Amino acid sequence: MTTSMRMDEDQNHVSERILDLTLEIIYLLTGEPLPPSSRLHRISPISVPPPHCLTTEGTCAKKILEATKKMMELLTGEVPIRCQGVTVYFSMEEWEYLEGHKDLYKDAMMDNQPPLTSPD
Repeated sequence: MTTSMRMDEDQNHVSERILDLTLEIIYLLTGEPLPPSSRLHRISPISVPPPHCLTTEGTCAKKILEATKKMMELLTGEVPIRCQGVTVYFSMEEWEYLEGHKDLYKDAMMDNQPPLTSPD
């Protein structure tokens, strides 16, 4: 497969994911259940919510924020990580690498931790 065809295929996949997330947000905002024929029932990156009457506003808001965050990641190609007022942006490639090696990082961090001592 040529590079150009692969890039077109990747772009189509990103576009489909953005449309799916947009539809999911619309259904969450309106409170209507997804139609049974919807692709979102099979592929939603966020759990498909029950009908609006069974969800709390907080749960609905969290799902909307999660879908919006995923959409921003797709649009910018970056994953923001925030810790104590500092945000670091990773490219999608960097994030995938980190995700694939997080156990290795956890092990290294645990090895480098000094033992906890109690104040006397």
